Amino acid sequence: MFVSYDVETYAAKFMLKQKKAWLKSKKIPHVKADIRDVVALENAVKQYNIDTIVNFAAESHVDNSIAGPNVFFSTNVIGTANCLEVARKYNCRFH
Repeated sequence: MFVSYDVETYAAKFMLKQKKAWLKSKKIPHVKADIRDVVALENAVKQYNIDTIVNFAAESHVDNSIAGPNVFFSTNVIGTANCLEVARKYNCRFH
């Protein structure tokens, strides 16, 4: 099962309309949540019987990382660690 799981920060905004249309056309569930919220990750994995997690949630704008490094650290490091831990706990593949 594939589920789109996205907090929809500035990095996703420019593609949001196209992504939502594509997800709707393919009848793919979409969960608006934050990868830093491990409970929400676990709930999505259990609710949709997910077998693979793919992390596209990286904060990537360097100028924003200088202005607010804590957001980058928490998303890119803590969020990824959460995804890895949930994948391990529920025996999911991780990409």
